[in-house]
Amino acid sequence: MLANNLQTTGVTKYQQTSGGGQQASQYVRLQLGSTNASQWLVRLKQAGADVTTESIGAPTDGYVRYSHITTSQKHADGKPYDFSSITGVWGKTDTSGGSSLTQLFSQSLLDVGTAPVPPIGNLQPDHRQDVLKFIHDQSIFTPDYSSVKREQLNGRPVYVYTTKVALVPYVRMMQAFARDLGLHSLDNVDASAFQSSQPVTLVLKVDVWSHQLREVSYPEANFTESYSDYGLVDPIQIPTHTIPVNDLQTRLRNLQ
Repeated sequence: MLANNLQTTGVTKYQQTSGGGQQASQYVRLQLGSTNASQWLVRLKQAGADVTTESIGAPTDGYVRYSHITTSQKHADGKPYDFSSITGVWGKTDTSGGSSLTQLFSQSLLDVGTAPVPPIGNLQPDHRQDVLKFIHDQSIFTPDYSSVKREQLNGRPVYVYTTKVALVPYVRMMQAFARDLGLHSLDNVDASAFQSSQPVTLVLKVDVWSHQLREVSYPEANFTESYSDYGLVDPIQIPTHTIPVNDLQTRLRNLQ
């Protein structure tokens, strides 16, 4: 499974969370290879509002649009809001703007702060072997093989592994993984800060037939993420008709 994770050209990740009167669902498509990009589709429902945003992150550019907006709130005169001037309009930013949109691709691969999930990427063979050797030598992922079970997930058989993750070598491995991909967002993370931390427990579900990771659960953080569409065949389309993202936000503020 780990070897397959490090030689995939794409995958879709899915999370769903709720709490505080808010429901959120998030799809993240990763495209890895000659063109690196990530595409996020996020739906938030809260207090009579239902908003869906779509974001695309490339290594140097970021894009966002509002795909759908409804709200029960109205203007002071009782008229409903009209979002037609912003719905479907792509806003663009770049590295000079300091926007988090330009970090979407990196965040899609390297979100170590949420859960210590196994890395997914498309590494050169020598880099892939280095990462796998480091994982093995440092015993980063230690499954409890005595408790492995088999079950069905979305109609396919999976093995379920309860796995301990050693945080210090995990962070160091992810830093090397990021550098192999030309990313440096983890360079300033101090792995030794986790020296006193106990290993955390993940539950990994691995497809019996394809040996692909299908789901990761981190019970301590109430985190679950599922994986599908390995080797994406539908490439992410970078928008060609855009306006500056600041202009898009100005349009939204003017509606209020």
